[in-house]
Amino acid sequence: MHGLDAARVADVTTVVTHGVATRDPGPVVATHGDFHAANVLLDATGARVETLLDVDTLGPGHRVDDLACVVAHLAVLPGLSPGDYAGTEGLVARCLAVFGEVVDPVALRSRAAGVVLSLASGAATRELAEAWLAVAEQLVDAGRNPRPAV
Repeated sequence: MHGLDAARVADVTTVVTHGVATRDPGPVVATHGDFHAANVLLDATGARVETLLDVDTLGPGHRVDDLACVVAHLAVLPGLSPGDYAGTEGLVARCLAVFGEVVDPVALRSRAAGVVLSLASGAATRELAEAWLAVAEQLVDAGRNPRPAV
């Protein structure tokens, strides 16, 4: 994966796997399957969702996975264009806080880190992949996600 440090990738993978295996994902509900900002169109006021795109993955799943996808996609935006996404860190923190009230916050961070790691594997450059690996590491190190014994 872009020549990234295999130990760092393995460490994140271990924590993600542990989080997925040990945390309650919640009930099976209707999910989008690829829920992130680019698949949500708002009305002219920006206050209401008008259209959901890319609904071919709609089906049963866990709400935590849709919310983790949102968090992950927001968290990687600054790596794409730092000047355009300067306020994103605060939005990610707010999403983690609010979403963590309706789903297990450790499961949310673990799964978001997994999504970020999957995005890093397809990053256009090594530098971007490195930045996104660091984002995944921050998510798994966010305090409420204890590392399993290795």
